[in-house]
Amino acid sequence: MSFSGTAALVGVGETDYLRVTDRHVCDLILDAAMEAIDDAGLRPADIDGIIPPPGFISTEELAGHLGVPDVAYTVSVLMGGASPTASSRSAAMAVSCGWPEAVRGGGHVVSFAVSHRSLDPGWTDAVPFATVVVELEEGPRVVAATSLSPAEVTIGLEVQLRIEPCGDDFALVWADPLAVTT
Repeated sequence: MSFSGTAALVGVGETDYLRVTDRHVCDLILDAAMEAIDDAGLRPADIDGIIPPPGFISTEELAGHLGVPDVAYTVSVLMGGASPTASSRSAAMAVSCGWPEAVRGGGHVVSFAVSHRSLDPGWTDAVPFATVVVELEEGPRVVAATSLSPAEVTIGLEVQLRIEPCGDDFALVWADPLAVTT
């Protein structure tokens, strides 16, 4: 099943990398979730689906602590350290089936980075390549790949996001230019 052009996931939250902390793992999860909600330009009341990390905190606990009033979709993805990545496929399936309301995917580049080497063999031939941060028309920001050369990427460049499935459980978000000027 292809989800190309049907779903985009936005909002990133993370915690500091810590070997030892006095904070409970659930508090770290809640902090990262709230950061992702803020990064997406949303409020907890806008959220109607939760895919919790396995083994630490339930959907009900997350919803209650975050202030999410109604959860219409939840699922547990049990794939160890790959669970966060595999969860994105479940979310894409839910969005492509009409839940929740999808965004249009148009926006403009607000930041970008150029990679001059790749640790992933799949990207070695593409070096150097640009990774862009796109601010969607609806407000959230998304990190995406682009087929443009680094010299063609500019702040303010108008793009349209698309989803490219890369196997059964992974997809890339691409930012395609609406117009290229050189």
